[in-house]
Amino acid sequence: MTKSGNGKINQTAGEVVNILNKLLLWSGFVLPWLSLFLMKKKSIYRYMPVCIFSALLVTIVYEIGYTYKLWILKDAIVPWGYVTNTAFAYGIFLVGTMWVFHFTFGRFWLYVVANLL
Repeated sequence: MTKSGNGKINQTAGEVVNILNKLLLWSGFVLPWLSLFLMKKKSIYRYMPVCIFSALLVTIVYEIGYTYKLWILKDAIVPWGYVTNTAFAYGIFLVGTMWVFHFTFGRFWLYVVANLL
């Protein structure tokens, strides 16, 4: 992009990138939760405690990373999202953990292979 006399093109491009980032963050938060309509209620009730616990652990890791300045989050979908990546911790990771437990419960070696991937 070329820069005009007052920099409006660059500002507009930055706004488009910011909107796309927000769209990706929101879709990473909402779409995994919509996938739970495909899972049985019994599985959701069974695996939700371990998923909440794992999301808590990921949140603690993000808190430690923020405190020691290991990384900086530039975009967030909630006001406190600059400390914890809420789209990942409470969207993709939490629901992904539930799907992993749903498909691998009772099959230890499949669980190990899924975690190695």
